[in-house]
Amino acid sequence: QNRATRTRRTRADAAKTLKDAFGPAWRDAAAALDDGASLGAGCVAQVRRGKRGEKTVAIKLVHPATRRRVADDLAALRCLAALAARAAPRTMRFLDPEGLVDDFAKAMARSVDMTTEAAALTRLRANFP
Repeated sequence: QNRATRTRRTRADAAKTLKDAFGPAWRDAAAALDDGASLGAGCVAQVRRGKRGEKTVAIKLVHPATRRRVADDLAALRCLAALAARAAPRTMRFLDPEGLVDDFAKAMARSVDMTTEAAALTRLRANFP
C-alpha cells in the first residue's frame, strides 16, 4: 500500500498489538503509549511515542498482518522465479532468480524482526554512550 491508500493505525490498534505480544500485563513489560498520532510509518512498522517511567521512548510496532503479507509476497516471488528459471534455463543459470528471492527473503525476515533491531540499537548505544 502507498501512503494514500494504507490503513491508518490508531492508538487502540497499537495497544492491541502490544497486548497480543506481551499478554494482558503488557504495560508492565513495555512502555505506555502516549495519546496522539504515530511519529512515522514505513513498509514494515509504525513508530509511536511512549513513556517508560519518566523517560520518553519510541515504540516500534509491526502490524500483525505484516508477517503474513510478507510470506504471501515471497511465495509469489518464488513461483515467478521458478517459472523464469524454467522458461530460460541457460540465462537464468547466471541470473539465479531463485537465489535472489532467497536472499531477499532473508533480508525481509530481518526487517520484520524487531528483536534484531533492538539488539543493533543496544550495540549502538554501548558503542556511542
